[in-house]
Amino acid sequence: MASFMRGNEKGNVAIVTGLSLAVLTGAAGAATIYIQSLNAKERVQASLDAAVLSATAMTTGTNEATRIKTAKAVFEQNLKDTAVDGEPEIVITEDPSFLVNQTQVKGIAKGKVRNTLGAALGITEMDIGVDAVAKKMQSDPLCILALNRSQ
Repeated sequence: MASFMRGNEKGNVAIVTGLSLAVLTGAAGAATIYIQSLNAKERVQASLDAAVLSATAMTTGTNEATRIKTAKAVFEQNLKDTAVDGEPEIVITEDPSFLVNQTQVKGIAKGKVRNTLGAALGITEMDIGVDAVAKKMQSDPLCILALNRSQ
């Protein structure tokens, strides 16, 4: 019986295809998780950018506490507004921190991206961290004219 099986090569293609598909499916799943995590990090980065810009845009005489309060409110609102159904959940693990230094505002946010799709691969969370800096520069006042073509 053993000599008969040694020379029998029928079914090899099916076995190799089955094993290859398992590996490819795992790789595609890992790539999907990675892309979703990058998208989540981009959302957090955009929210933090908006937060430091809003604090920087305030008048020079505005105190630090007001700037930080505004930055935190803008961060939270932007993160909430950019949430999309079906996307992985973003959990901010630490309150975003903001440092105001006269005309400059720095911000740092850290969190985790929860991904249920990754449970099959053992990847349920990925850490993310972003930072942003905005500085108010001296410039001439700008005038912007916007047209409303809907009327």
